[in-house]
Amino acid sequence: MMRQILYVGIAVGAVGFVLVAILEFDLVRATEIGAAVAVASMAGGAPVILAMSFFQVTRVFERGLRAYNLRGHSETTSWPAISRVEPSTLFGLKYIAVTSRESTTRLLVPLFLADMAQFRSLVVQRAGSEHILSRSLESNS
Repeated sequence: MMRQILYVGIAVGAVGFVLVAILEFDLVRATEIGAAVAVASMAGGAPVILAMSFFQVTRVFERGLRAYNLRGHSETTSWPAISRVEPSTLFGLKYIAVTSRESTTRLLVPLFLADMAQFRSLVVQRAGSEHILSRSLESNS
């Protein structure tokens, strides 16, 4: 179900970008239509991201973290493989983008989980208080 929603959002966005590219020869017309299409594209993508955020589960395991990337695929990475974390915002929702040496895509950890305190506690317990994700969760709380 989530993949179908994601594909619809991607299709709406793609149509918007194609229309902007086709109409770019007339800058005035392209600007008017392009802006409308861009807004429609974002409007199509926002519900997809929101749905993904609320229905996909982020998990903390003894050996690592499972989270979702922008394509809606879940990935698991080990604590030592996490090489970088940075705050990120997507459609007004706050995340921590996690870069891992075990993955080619960044994982998104939502900062609006139902029980953020429990999530932070589990990350600190399993990854350690000095782990970059633990520190990032603490500073972004």
